[in-house]
Amino acid sequence: MIVFLGDSFTWGQGLPIEKWIQTDNLSFKECNKFSPPEYSCESYNYEDDNYRKQNHFPNLVAQHFNKSYVTKFGNGGNNNDIVDILQNFGCHFVDIRGIDYFVIQFTDFVRDPYFSFTQSIIHEQGDSFKFNKDLDKFFEDYIKKQIEQIDDCLKDINKKWFGFSWREDYGKILKQYYPSNYIPLSHNNKLYNNFGKILQDDHYLTLAGKWDGIEDGHMNSDGHRVIANSIINKINSYL
Repeated sequence: MIVFLGDSFTWGQGLPIEKWIQTDNLSFKECNKFSPPEYSCESYNYEDDNYRKQNHFPNLVAQHFNKSYVTKFGNGGNNNDIVDILQNFGCHFVDIRGIDYFVIQFTDFVRDPYFSFTQSIIHEQGDSFKFNKDLDKFFEDYIKKQIEQIDDCLKDINKKWFGFSWREDYGKILKQYYPSNYIPLSHNNKLYNNFGKILQDDHYLTLAGKWDGIEDGHMNSDGHRVIANSIINKINSYL
């Protein structure tokens, strides 16, 4: 079994929209009713949710290795949620003997409760926002500590983990300090330390990029295959 922990990208947010367009012939206007921030996962029927489960990268990876898989319950999340789950892992999984690997997708650190106060500032100013050097060091140390907590939790139960990131900050630290766990992401013969940059370089891997008029910027099934292939390559290199 492979355990996947992450946010809405891991969960497969938006994949039913792909089905609605290609199979159900829903209008973009109808599809956008279920795009962030208005989306309601409860609106997915069985066929919609099955499409999501079949096409998100956790299933693609698990199928490749002929493994079962689990993801954390529900859509979205933050990195503190992942730490909490792992620190209380015995409460979630009584028997861990069947688990082969953990695959962790790190999200934006400003989602963590400690940094919610910075979120509006960062989102307003986008990539032009720069922290001063003191804050840079503070956030870098915070990220290091967070990854260290995850590493310690999984060492305690003797389980291997692999990690990759939506944002560059976690990607850089994973690559530098946890090379055996770090998943380098590959697309079009180029290596990336975060998949946010992949989606910027190839917007066609997102729902909004593939269908002009769709508002959901999450990955479509092509994007999930890109992530899955990178994870598969990393696990193969470990075997």
